[in-house]
Amino acid sequence: MSHKADASFFDKKRPWSERKDKILGYYLEPYLAKIAHLNKPVLIVDGFAGPGKFGDGSQGSPLIILEQADRARTKRNAATIRCNFVEANPALEQQLAVLVGSRPDCSVTLGLFTNALSEIAQLAKTHSLFLYIDPYTVEGLNWRALDDVLQLVKQRDNSVELLLNFNVDSFCRRGRAALKLSPIQSNPLVPELEWTDSATPQVSQLDAIVGGDWWRSLLTSATDYPSAVDAVTRRFCLQLAGRFSQVCRHDVKELERHLVPKYVLIFCSRHPDTRVLMNDAMCKSRDLQAEREEPAESTLFEMRPEKLVPDMKKLELLVMEQMRKFPPEIRREDLVWKIVDENFCKYSSSEICRTVAALAKNGTISFRSPTGRLNPDAVLYVRV
Repeated sequence: MSHKADASFFDKKRPWSERKDKILGYYLEPYLAKIAHLNKPVLIVDGFAGPGKFGDGSQGSPLIILEQADRARTKRNAATIRCNFVEANPALEQQLAVLVGSRPDCSVTLGLFTNALSEIAQLAKTHSLFLYIDPYTVEGLNWRALDDVLQLVKQRDNSVELLLNFNVDSFCRRGRAALKLSPIQSNPLVPELEWTDSATPQVSQLDAIVGGDWWRSLLTSATDYPSAVDAVTRRFCLQLAGRFSQVCRHDVKELERHLVPKYVLIFCSRHPDTRVLMNDAMCKSRDLQAEREEPAESTLFEMRPEKLVPDMKKLELLVMEQMRKFPPEIRREDLVWKIVDENFCKYSSSEICRTVAALAKNGTISFRSPTGRLNPDAVLYVRV
């Protein structure tokens, strides 16, 4: 099953889709630079590729991926990069095939993403794999089929990274219908889905999507719908954490005050460095939402929530708190990682580094470095 929406879905890119694509493009640039050091070819798979371009001219994920691949190839010692775009809708696949043309570095496949997974699993044994899964709702996902690829993470020589759009609101609404639970009470902070299906899914179908029946008790026992959505998201992330050491989530909402996200982007990797890279990408997404919710007229005080506009004074306190946790000294790179790990998608690495530099300049902290510069390997300490 492909994008389960009417044809108007691709007429114009919506703000939440813009945020998703921002994350994809921003992350791929440093990823492709770092992964080249493994000296293996790279395979980027877009499992629900769509037509490649929106009606308003905005780039879809395939064009974003190709743009970053082309940019990476200009760098010294670049890896060999191949892209595979999978789309089940014949009309959308044909549009994408025409758009991509006869490029030798990519292929456009007509068919279900789940049917392509066996071939992807074989290629992942010889390639570094970046898997982008962005179905419109949740149909088209199948945990058992996907897990054949994810299991490869256990083998030391394999590099598999996953960026998954989990439309948890769609899943939970379908789950409630399948379990014959009472309708969700009307709430302006819980917007309705843009498109809904008239057919009620089978419980077994939903089990197959997330790899078990664990979701059922979470929906039936939750005190309210937003709590159920969050519980299902957390449990699904925990399941992915059984395959990857690094699992990060980013809730993308139409408005920050809403209690349920439009979707949740889940990133999975086994390399710790990727956590900082994805944190920065998701902070870029957050900044887009902050711009969108900026008041039309300037105000004396910041009216947007702190989740959108973090308090930099609090960041100074976090830096000093970490310095006290790891006396007598810590590398700047390690400090950045620890702050990101405990405050994911709150402060970008550049914001943390600027705060460290300001504290060093005013003498609150000191550092030493062979180059005399405050670089990632500089050792930070508090002068006694």
